[in-house]
Amino acid sequence: MANSKDFLEIKDGVVIKCLDSTVWIVKIPEGVTEIGEKAFNNCTMLKKVEIPEGVTTIGPNSFENCTSLVSVTIPSSVTSIDHAAFSNCTSLASIDIPDGVKAIPLATFSNCKSLKSIKLPDSVEAISGGSFKNCTSLKTIELPASLKSIRGGAFEGCTSLTTISIPYGVKTIPPSAFKDCTSLVSVIIPASVKEICKEAFLRCKSIKSIKFIAPMSRWEAVIKGERWYWGIPSQGVQCTNGVTKSLSE
Repeated sequence: MANSKDFLEIKDGVVIKCLDSTVWIVKIPEGVTEIGEKAFNNCTMLKKVEIPEGVTTIGPNSFENCTSLVSVTIPSSVTSIDHAAFSNCTSLASIDIPDGVKAIPLATFSNCKSLKSIKLPDSVEAISGGSFKNCTSLKTIELPASLKSIRGGAFEGCTSLTTISIPYGVKTIPPSAFKDCTSLVSVIIPASVKEICKEAFLRCKSIKSIKFIAPMSRWEAVIKGERWYWGIPSQGVQCTNGVTKSLSE
């Protein structure tokens, strides 16, 4: 592997740009604190990246369209991953997000079609719009207890996702949140949810079980948007007092 300093433009601890779009492996040198905006954007031959301790920020669109990227090592020092950082990394199969990261921003992993698993730490409080949109190989994701907010289309088109358990604290299931998750079988909704927005589970044709972790009276008070359940064959929502309510109620 060539010395990464030979093909990286670095200024004041920030990787500004990769000067060789044909590079396969990059080891970010010590002393770097930030991967800058679009630093590796469109490096379509890049397969592996090692990021050292001391880096705190992975900037917007920094690895976008790195279609050959398979492996990324993210150190525990990273506390911020910006929007679309790994968007369209279509070969990325797994990634671990370190403790300290509080948000998964807009389109961070959108169209990562090979992503099968991801570990979200207990520090994550927000998942923004389209964060995992069209991650068609993603089968499972454990949402942390710290999560408070999910934005529109966060998991839209995750056609391999089979189960989802929304943690207590989330108040709104936003528009198109799980739209076209055609393999989704089981959904658990906590008592904290007060609104299920338009098309939240549209065309989730495999759902067999929706459980609401509260009595029927709480379910009846939930605001429900248009077509939130269209295409779901489930017979109803199971509440904790043993009552099953029709999806249309």
